Amino acid sequence: MSKKEIEIEGKVDISQVTSFIEGLLKGLGSGTICLEKGNEKLVLNPMQEIEIEIKGSQKKDKEKISFELSWSKPVEEASEEVVEFRISSFPQEEVQAINEE
Repeated sequence: MSKKEIEIEGKVDISQVTSFIEGLLKGLGSGTICLEKGNEKLVLNPMQEIEIEIKGSQKKDKEKISFELSWSKPVEEASEEVVEFRISSFPQEEVQAINEE
């Protein structure tokens, strides 16, 4: 599978930032985070254990906070039969179609 990436960058109103963060929190809770930019979509499925990095900085006239969340998908054992099971807010066909893009 090739690497998929969406980057969102720019100035927005704080109410929009709050909305983005609320969407992220809901996605973490449901196990599905969907990033959309124009007609691009990227669906992520966070695992139970997540690595987190938080950085904050302050200069004369600029302050900054950045968050990075990362996780690894579990490695499937070849000798065990894995039964796929999913509960999400997206229909499975829609998630598969997005992941195949």
